[in-house]
Amino acid sequence: MKVKVGDKVYDGNDVPVMVILRKEDKENIKNMHPDATKYCSYPESMTVKEVQEWMKTE
Repeated sequence: MKVKVGDKVYDGNDVPVMVILRKEDKENIKNMHPDATKYCSYPESMTVKEVQEWMKTE
């Protein structure tokens, strides 16, 4: 598992990572499309375009 915080990506194979989920997060993840590999939580002040750009990874 990898997590991205700000502009830094942390890989669970290299360092311990933990995600603390709210009930809403668990419900959203449960309903994700089988091919989806990313779930994002972001501030309301960000636009969808900003979030989509931020979510891009190599």
